[in-house]
Amino acid sequence: MKVWPTVEQVKEIYKATYIFFDKYKDVEINWDELADEVTLLSNQYPFDLCTQILVHHVGLLENIYSDKEG
Repeated sequence: MKVWPTVEQVKEIYKATYIFFDKYKDVEINWDELADEVTLLSNQYPFDLCTQILVHHVGLLENIYSDKEG
């Protein structure tokens, strides 16, 4: 059975994932640290919503990082 986050959890997920994205968007990324933080957030918020946002944010960070490298 699928478990849905409460309204408060949705707010927390959006806040936590934005803070995560903001932390890495302007710096040289330590990918091991980033992966650890993704795991931590995924365990803290075990909902599809969190997973989908994190996947999207990591993709954006990969693009930002590759643009800086290129």
